[in-house]
Amino acid sequence: MKLNKFLILILTANFALAQQTTAKIQKVKASGFHKIVISPELRSLSQTDLSDFRIYDAKHTEVPYLKIEENDNEQHYDFEEYTTGRFVEQKNITPITIHIPLKEISTLTLFIANTSVNKTYNLYGSNDYEHWFGITENQKLDNLTDAMKTYAMKTISFPRCSYRHLKIVFDDKKTLPINVLRVGNLKPTPINGIDLLPVEPDYSEITNTPGTKKTLVYVRFKNPTVVNKLVFHISGQSYYNRKVRVYKKVETIRKRKKTISWETITQFDLTSYSNNIFPFNILEKEFYMEIDNGDNSQLQINDIQYFQIPVEMAVDLKSNDNYTIKTGNPQQRAPQYDLSYFRDSIPKNLPEAILTDIKTQSKQENAEAPKPFWQSAWFLWTCIGVGGIALLLFTRSLMKDMKSH
Repeated sequence: MKLNKFLILILTANFALAQQTTAKIQKVKASGFHKIVISPELRSLSQTDLSDFRIYDAKHTEVPYLKIEENDNEQHYDFEEYTTGRFVEQKNITPITIHIPLKEISTLTLFIANTSVNKTYNLYGSNDYEHWFGITENQKLDNLTDAMKTYAMKTISFPRCSYRHLKIVFDDKKTLPINVLRVGNLKPTPINGIDLLPVEPDYSEITNTPGTKKTLVYVRFKNPTVVNKLVFHISGQSYYNRKVRVYKKVETIRKRKKTISWETITQFDLTSYSNNIFPFNILEKEFYMEIDNGDNSQLQINDIQYFQIPVEMAVDLKSNDNYTIKTGNPQQRAPQYDLSYFRDSIPKNLPEAILTDIKTQSKQENAEAPKPFWQSAWFLWTCIGVGGIALLLFTRSLMKDMKSH
């Protein structure tokens, strides 16, 4: 029992010694509200919801901030919604018609209410709404669940066409119908590092395995990182259509035995008739992408780029003052500031304050508020010392008992 108590004290002491990340805000020239853009590095070192994010002035007084509401992914990607209509429901199928503006397209993006149902569909095209011609058949939609939203966003690819109307017919013979909320297209936007922030992996590798006819891409970041957009740069082949599966390794321990399984995150198609820009929505430290080459030669992948939707904070700064950001404390809850009641009073176009000098170090918990004595350093070290003495006495007593027997 003495030994157990000693171990508990050690664990308590170590729990209080957590990694903390700090950053500086460059001095601003004029007082007033500024926006700060949270870099991917700083975001990956914080809690997922940024509940541990704090700003302090030179006197270590907490400075309120307001998180600027993020737009949905489709707004960042300039989502263009198309007019849709449903035919009279027919037995075993769900048809959805889509009116297409005067242009050529090769992709459609569907917003589907979260479901665990997998669907098979055929795609048809028409110019007069009466005569329909096949475009693709027996295509599959799966992984229709997004853990962060109530809907999943899926982009389907097909041969480029100029039909004024498209019709998706879902097969309901063996599965339940699904709820398609919106249909449209994601307009390609320039990747200039302003709308989206580039995210650099700590390590990535592309491996071709001719025996399995597949190409494997392994991506690893230093910390769990949010990725919202994926861009493939491919050259060398004029015509290709390859399925890509994105998955991760999941380790579980049951009855002291570790088992490894592979969980699919999402799927999409690399095609020569699309821009190969894909909406992504993951938070992982590492993941894999498996490209099925079939009987074709491997693709020449020149580069894969990863992007993140920026998170911005509005904060009232004073000119030429020093400000410090602290984050990385998993025990902190999200702050509640009065500023949240005055969101509409804050200007929309704010000047940007630049973050610098991001550092991560191991130190004791923040001294934002007076600590109870049992969290102070002297108490923790006293406990460790007492525990050590108790362990020594326990060992000495045990040795005496063994000699006496």
